[in-house]
Amino acid sequence: MSEVALMIDEFLGAAALFSRQHEPTMIVIPCLRETLRARIEQAIQDAGLNNVVVYEGNARQALIAADLVLVKSGTSTLEAMLVGRAMVVSYKLGGLTYQIARRVVRTPYVALPNILADQPLVPELLQDAASASALAAELAVQAREAAADSPLRRQFAALHDELRQGADAKAAAAVLGLLSSRFDRKR
Repeated sequence: MSEVALMIDEFLGAAALFSRQHEPTMIVIPCLRETLRARIEQAIQDAGLNNVVVYEGNARQALIAADLVLVKSGTSTLEAMLVGRAMVVSYKLGGLTYQIARRVVRTPYVALPNILADQPLVPELLQDAASASALAAELAVQAREAAADSPLRRQFAALHDELRQGADAKAAAAVLGLLSSRFDRKR
């Protein structure tokens, strides 16, 4: 609930600004918890948006259907990367929490695609930089990256391939190795 409270107004403001300049735009907000639905719907009403669907279901399906994503930092950035969606990443913390995190966190990036690539593949707008107008401006830039053959999608595909690397076969071999060594010891 705190994430929604801290980010929903800026996200909806950005969506409103972007959709006015890029008509027609349909905005989809995945809502995995019924407890958040009322807060989200109230924010949509307060923003005066009528092109928003609150989607109850698997958020990944919404990502797959999207052309462009405004997403909070977290595993959803990895999911958006894996399905090849251009994105703008944002996050806001409470003031005190942000001050503490700023002193503790030592990574230059918060979005998993950027962390994996060790370079800024997708824009990150954090804290005060995450205004509705700034988010909308970055969405407009990223809309050009939404093309199926964009360099960003090719970079995402390369990262996806790196992550695969036969993890299931490696895990099975490791388990078989453990079982084999334990069986040998019991002989």
